[in-house]
Amino acid sequence: MKIVIDEEIPYGKLLFNLIGQVNLISSTKISSKILRNVDILIIRSVTQVNQKLLKNSKLKFIGSVTSGTDHINFSILKNMKIKLSVANGCNANAVAEYVFAAILYVAKINNFFLNDKVIGIIGVGNIGSCLYHKLNTYGVKTMLCDPFLEEKTNYNLVSLEKLITKSNIITLHTPLNKYGKYPTWHLINKDIIDIIPTNSIIINTARGSIIDNEFLLKAINNGKLIHIILDVWENEPNISIQLLDKVIIGTPHIAGYTLNSKIKGIIKVFSDCINFFNLNLDNSWYKLLPANVIKYNVNCTSLNDDILRLLINTLYNIKNDDIKLRNTVKNFGNFNLLRKNYKYRDEWSTINITSNNIAILKKLFNIGFTIK
Repeated sequence: MKIVIDEEIPYGKLLFNLIGQVNLISSTKISSKILRNVDILIIRSVTQVNQKLLKNSKLKFIGSVTSGTDHINFSILKNMKIKLSVANGCNANAVAEYVFAAILYVAKINNFFLNDKVIGIIGVGNIGSCLYHKLNTYGVKTMLCDPFLEEKTNYNLVSLEKLITKSNIITLHTPLNKYGKYPTWHLINKDIIDIIPTNSIIINTARGSIIDNEFLLKAINNGKLIHIILDVWENEPNISIQLLDKVIIGTPHIAGYTLNSKIKGIIKVFSDCINFFNLNLDNSWYKLLPANVIKYNVNCTSLNDDILRLLINTLYNIKNDDIKLRNTVKNFGNFNLLRKNYKYRDEWSTINITSNNIAILKKLFNIGFTIK
């Protein structure tokens, strides 16, 4: 089989070489001409799967190593009988860890403790529920809102307006839908921004257009005192420099960019692919997750923000990504350059915790660390 893979996808060639002839191509060069005689296409969210791309295509399988699907036209795939595989949930833990790191960073510079705040999670799917589990394990008060789950969940859900007005920190984890029963395009719009309490913190790691970026900037310029953390932006890669100047933390759509999540994503689509084509392979290809483990001894009587911050900063300093984005966009105007050359960070599970305190070990394990 002939296979085209986005060259930025880790381990793509290593795996798919087992079943066919792989051609690694830049996402900017993936076109209908390139795909004319290709059987399998493996992409990221930067590739728009539409009529233009699939014109005269003989594709049988498309794998997207992302959790979002707003770059895919499902009706065209159905009409052309092309099998789709999406890596739903593979970056959930990575994004949840990013948000946790971001909150701890803001807590440090604004001199507050997480346990004194209420964190509102909008969207309780794979990512939102993962974040909720971590925060709840740590003992942070949360509020949850998700209209998609209202009739089929055990979560104690509240309305969007209640969450917005009663939470100190608001974090967004919804898909981007412009139409349908529950549209999320500009979910955080003028009416919502107007009722956000002073000194609230808003974090968006979902899709840029869930927040009306233009009105958000206007509100801040008019004196609205809210603290913004953005990993996603409207009009990527041509993001607003003016809005970047106003945010506490800005990063280039990399919240889900851990080595673990990328490996999970390619494993998911590869597994779906070999099942779709009924290929018989042994499981030796499956052992790809990094084995390196950092050992760390936690010697304390109780878990607190400073200890968590210390552990997380061992792997990831979110401010470094913020500095790189500001310098790169302002000096070179190239948002995608950072994403292309991003060094995937490790997840918390690569830290192996030892401690004489069993309660702390249990809590750290349930948050996502490895324990010995």
